Amino acid sequence: MEKSKRPETYRIMHTLERTIIANDDVDLEQYLLLWKHICRIMSSWSTIFSFVVKDVMNKAEKLTEMLERDAVAYKTIMSMAQKEDENGTIRNKKPNRSGTGHLLVLNR
Repeated sequence: MEKSKRPETYRIMHTLERTIIANDDVDLEQYLLLWKHICRIMSSWSTIFSFVVKDVMNKAEKLTEMLERDAVAYKTIMSMAQKEDENGTIRNKKPNRSGTGHLLVLNR
C-alpha cells in the first residue's frame, strides 16, 4: 500500500515501533510525530476534542522548538532529562517550563 494512503492507525503503530530505541529510551522526534498522528485521529472525532488537540499540539510544539534549538540534548527523553538536570532547569515551571515539564503535562 502506498505510504500516503495508509490508515492513520497504521502510521501510529509504525511510528510507535520507531519511537522506542536502545536502553528503553524514547526518540523525541518520533514521539512527537506519534502525537501528531494521534491528534489527527482525535480531530476527526468531533469538536468536543478540539481543546484536547489544541493543548496537545501546544505542548508538542514547545518540545519541537527545544529539539530544534539543541538536537543533541533533546534527541531522546533520557538525554533531555539529563541535560535539564545538569543545567538546573528540570523543575522550571511556567512560563519557562522545561522540556520534561512539558512532557509530564502532555502525558497527564
